[in-house]
Amino acid sequence: MVHVRGPARRVRTGYFLASRRPARCDHRYVGGHRDDGIHRVRQADRCRCSLARHRARPFRRDRVALVRPDRNRHHSLRGHPLLPDTSATRTGPATGARVTFIVVGVDGGGSKTRVIVADEMGAHLGEVVGPGSAVRPGQAERSADVITAAVRDALASCEMTHVTPKVLCVGVAGAGREPERQALWQALVSREIAEEVVIHADFSIALDDAFGEGPGVLLVSGTGSVAFGRGPSGQIARCGGWGPVCGDEGSGQWVGRRALSVVTASVDGREPETALVGAVLTAAQVNDPQELIAWAAQATPAQLASLAPVVSSVAEAGDLRANAILSLAVEELVLHVRTLARQLFGDERAATPVAFTGGMLTKGTTLRKRLEHRLKSAVPGAQLMPVEVNPARGAVRSALRYVGEGTA
Repeated sequence: MVHVRGPARRVRTGYFLASRRPARCDHRYVGGHRDDGIHRVRQADRCRCSLARHRARPFRRDRVALVRPDRNRHHSLRGHPLLPDTSATRTGPATGARVTFIVVGVDGGGSKTRVIVADEMGAHLGEVVGPGSAVRPGQAERSADVITAAVRDALASCEMTHVTPKVLCVGVAGAGREPERQALWQALVSREIAEEVVIHADFSIALDDAFGEGPGVLLVSGTGSVAFGRGPSGQIARCGGWGPVCGDEGSGQWVGRRALSVVTASVDGREPETALVGAVLTAAQVNDPQELIAWAAQATPAQLASLAPVVSSVAEAGDLRANAILSLAVEELVLHVRTLARQLFGDERAATPVAFTGGMLTKGTTLRKRLEHRLKSAVPGAQLMPVEVNPARGAVRSALRYVGEGTA
């Protein structure tokens, strides 16, 4: 990287050449996108020229803003009078290692968004956590705003704000539906935060991190819930993931809704007294049970899911109604795993690798402990994976795989 003073002319996104000419290239660019039905990739623009004409144009050495070598053969800057003849590498701030390019992996859920920046070898350079970015019908722009802000924060955390990621791989809740996936892809591409953008459903990148390309069942329970699996022959299947109105059984928002029902029934006298009443009122920051009507009417899925830790805490204290909610959540999640074990492995007694991800199933949580215990009898063939799943890490692996396959 060479820093000098003065204006510059953009030749290609992220690459600058010294000049006194207007800030545009005279030559035509070609580009577009590729869509194979699973992901949509933005192809980087390329100029057809070798930059001989650009180098031949007059310029003043004291009017240069930034020069960065481009590895693309269409834009070779080697031999430029202001640059030493070096390879196009950068130095990572943490290790001092030379970085050829970077990729960004994003795991976007309903409650939080995790972003990892990695170099060409997969080494993590920076990681941040931001607000939820799950994409819902008509909300692609909002999701793109959250993801863009989180990516920029992650780049800043590793002092890479001057570098354009080669690939941005995003796994986000709701992107399993084609209209939402397409809308989010277009929104992110328009923000020009990476050379190429790849969109997956959140459970897809989690499955990648859990099992690579091998068989297994991944159970996701965070704000929402879904199970996704791959059989020994490569067959893919999913169970659940129908959203907050139709499904999401055993998820954080599902537990939150059940808690509200128990609280209102207890206030009426239709249910026994429960410590959930006071705990939920405190969590919702209301003083009277009647105020829960307005709170619930405007509550987002993430706000409903915020009641789940309250239910777990009250259950651990011995409250019968809170324990009943968690027991029902466990049974719903077990049913997801058992259904996919039968579909993909033939029987719940067959050896079935099982992994967990999502805030509700973080290691050590009450729900996770009870679920692991219940699976031993309900799905005898379940083989619980000891490694914690990090979907953002799976997104990084997916991004690097596209680079290696030449699709990036």
